[in-house]
Amino acid sequence: MSDTKKKSYYSTLTGFHRAVPIILAAVAVFIGLCFVTQDIGSLGRAISGVLLGLFSWGAYIIPALICLHALFYASDVGAKRVVTRIIFSAVAVISVSSFAHAIKYWGNADTAFSLADFYRNGKEAIGGGAVGGLVGYGVIEIIGSVGAIILAATVIAVYLTYFFSSGKKVIGRMLYGMLKGVVYFCAWVEKGVKRLFGGKRRAEKKAQQTKTTKTKKETKDE
Repeated sequence: MSDTKKKSYYSTLTGFHRAVPIILAAVAVFIGLCFVTQDIGSLGRAISGVLLGLFSWGAYIIPALICLHALFYASDVGAKRVVTRIIFSAVAVISVSSFAHAIKYWGNADTAFSLADFYRNGKEAIGGGAVGGLVGYGVIEIIGSVGAIILAATVIAVYLTYFFSSGKKVIGRMLYGMLKGVVYFCAWVEKGVKRLFGGKRRAEKKAQQTKTTKTKKETKDE
């Protein structure tokens, strides 16, 4: 898709589609806070508990994935690959969870299958949670722990390749915008500093001139 087509597409986005990235970013921030603080209310604690119970370590990448979806949402709508990215993201989360399960139970061939235990351990960030344990246990039974780890790592690598292969220009524009913002911010700070110290210098100079004039006047009167 050429830049001209992209620009024409962006200009035809509806208000709803333009709001979705903002909503996704807000959701990502909220979920991220659920994992790092307890001052997020009962809803936040419930969300973190459920996500950790289901995916364990895989839950920690969910906020980052949502941010990526927010970043690429406009181009994904135009290319009609929103659902595809969601599927890839879900597979990536499950792969990370399965990877964690395989690492935790490496060499334990006699590990008992218990979704309740997997869920309970997942809430403590142990293993891969209920979903990761379910998938990881099945894969380990077929190809072993080493095979499960290799498979999970391969799926994650494929996911990253797919996710970023079509987003180089988007990332480039984002980085350019961030760099431009930093430059403008530095210029604004420099201007403010010059104005602040320049004002002080002018005030000191004016005070010195006033003092000198007053001294001359007193000398003249004497």
